Amino acid sequence: MSDGHVEVHKHQTQALIVTNNQMISAGIRMILQAQPHIAIMGEASSVHHALEIALREHPQIILIDLDMSGAHVLGLIRDLLTRAEQSLVLILSDLRDGNLLREALSSGAVGVVLKVQPPAVLIAAIESLCTGESQSNRTKIPSTPFLHTSPRHTKLSEKELQRIHALTARERQVVGLIGKGLKNKEIADQLCISETTVRHHLTNIFGKLDVADRQQL
Repeated sequence: MSDGHVEVHKHQTQALIVTNNQMISAGIRMILQAQPHIAIMGEASSVHHALEIALREHPQIILIDLDMSGAHVLGLIRDLLTRAEQSLVLILSDLRDGNLLREALSSGAVGVVLKVQPPAVLIAAIESLCTGESQSNRTKIPSTPFLHTSPRHTKLSEKELQRIHALTARERQVVGLIGKGLKNKEIADQLCISETTVRHHLTNIFGKLDVADRQQL
């Protein structure tokens, strides 16, 4: 796996890929290399190697394959967030084990991207995490805000949880602002994006959560 020196421009987001599945690693590499604003700082296939690269390169984003075979992924997440404090952990998962996914989020991972989602979702998640606010303070990014709002949300079905986890970090931001009663233009101004982009996010959110409008959302 690659872990040599990489020339990084100041505007680029630095990413580390952690998986022992070569096909997944190759796929993620192709997706990220097509983005001029993302630099791959290394690829690790083991817990030890991941820690080594993270401590040396200090990547902003660490993409971890939750389904790594034979690896103590939860321990890795905790170690990374303890020893590489400036990094954000983004989980890649196929949702085979919902309990493991929830434990990963509880361990400090800031979000989840499903492997069945298109590459654009992964890129959007990375971009939303790498805003100035995200880089300056990891605790400002809620990993699973829907699970902590009220007692009635503690009995979500597995299907509902899967739908929630399918949302990107940016989509969760949009949902949170909708919950505050903001209109599309206000959301656009708050997130520094266009109203067209807000409408695009809403279309994706409604589809993923299987709701028809804001009221249902």
